[in-house]
Amino acid sequence: MSSLYTEKDCTRLSGEVSRLHSTGALHDSGRIIHSSFFRLLNQKTQLFPISQHAITRNRLTHTLEVAEIAIRIASHINSKYKYFRKNQISHGIINAIALSHDIGHPPFGHSGEMVLSKLLEGHGGYESNAQNIRALADLEERFTRNSYKRADYGLNLTYRTIAGVVKYDRPLEISQNEYDSLDDNQRNLYKVIKKKSTLYGEKKVYASRKGYYKEDQALVSNIKKHVNADPGKPLYTIECAIMDIADDIAYSTYDFEDSMIIGMFHPMDIFTIPNIEIAKEVRNDVNAELITSGYEGVSLTIKDIKKILQGLSGGVESLLYHSYNVETTEDRIDFLTQGYLTSKKFREDRRFRRLFSEYLIQSAIESIRVAEPGRYPASTSIWVDEKKWLEILILKSLNYHRVIRSSQLKIFDRKVNAIIKTVFKAIVDGALDDMINPRLILDQKSKLKPNYNKYRKAADVIYGLSEADVTSIYRALKNGEEQKISPGAFLW
Repeated sequence: MSSLYTEKDCTRLSGEVSRLHSTGALHDSGRIIHSSFFRLLNQKTQLFPISQHAITRNRLTHTLEVAEIAIRIASHINSKYKYFRKNQISHGIINAIALSHDIGHPPFGHSGEMVLSKLLEGHGGYESNAQNIRALADLEERFTRNSYKRADYGLNLTYRTIAGVVKYDRPLEISQNEYDSLDDNQRNLYKVIKKKSTLYGEKKVYASRKGYYKEDQALVSNIKKHVNADPGKPLYTIECAIMDIADDIAYSTYDFEDSMIIGMFHPMDIFTIPNIEIAKEVRNDVNAELITSGYEGVSLTIKDIKKILQGLSGGVESLLYHSYNVETTEDRIDFLTQGYLTSKKFREDRRFRRLFSEYLIQSAIESIRVAEPGRYPASTSIWVDEKKWLEILILKSLNYHRVIRSSQLKIFDRKVNAIIKTVFKAIVDGALDDMINPRLILDQKSKLKPNYNKYRKAADVIYGLSEADVTSIYRALKNGEEQKISPGAFLW
């Protein structure tokens, strides 16, 4: 059976070779941590606006939590499965991938991503996973060894690390001819977008919700040559799968915790869904995801979903299954009092919340299963067993419909939409060129970046700003206020 890592894995984008994958990965983690884009995660929203909620998680704290969970998953697999006891999954590589998994997020989190995605339709698209690759392999600058001349290798990471950031092995946007060459299953991943003009010189393009930028297609092809992954499958390394699961676990636990902290989510809502319309949305989301994830023949009803949620209650399970048909007024008062006190403890006692979150995380880690590694160990499949996977999917969907789509966050979405559209237009029109790093102003005729376009430039500039700086620029453009942006904000 093949080794999990080879010398090619340790090769950097510039061609340098690290002698050991552990050493190379350690250096990769250091380069990511010391990058400006990593520091900016501290100024970017995870779920709730950082300008309004100092105690809730931001994109940086979420990233650190994902890294911790991912390393625990790797340790679990290394200790439990025979092949991986001898061929250990590198904690260094896992850490580097997890630290960079959200580095492509723009200001204002998913709200900002949605606006940029719409603005770049037909011009290459915008998607945070695609921006991860672009940031790590292009936008960040690093001097290569024995050279003081910058090369277009970004942070010049090892191929195995950058491979772990490729979650979706397909271009984000493709032309008509490229679409026509796909099989039916691949075509189902794309939808047609019609525009007056596009980057491809046509009036319509085909766009996927997830993928990498077309200009990074050669890079992804080169990654595949260096990583011993299954050539018959889309690129998706075992390290990427571990990071992906860790991200889902973090979303399904810590976002709930934040929702409770600020009072948008009642603690007992975890164990039931009082709104039938939300229950239907959650059911539809989960069943659609089950089909995508390959769980054929599994379909949940609303009753199934409520039962799964109630099963998470642990110590308060008996309370939730208590009959509502109590006989006396005193019994009713006692029942309501118990429910109130339990809910109050859940929301106000951080130790109680933390114990519950840890229970969810550890039980998810212990439910992870691994396929027998074959000819291509880098492509070894891992998954969460069905019962726990359903819990994760339900919690993610419930949080989305109860919190992310709430009226409070919709107000935030509208503000973000106005801010990003205004600043984006100003950059495209050249109104901010005197402030921007000259290498970001290169046009399509540039010999250095022939595929660069003004829409991508605007997206890159906004991506590289903090939420406070984007907001300040917006106010200056809209109201004539003095710009109060951070020194060096445009110099990355």
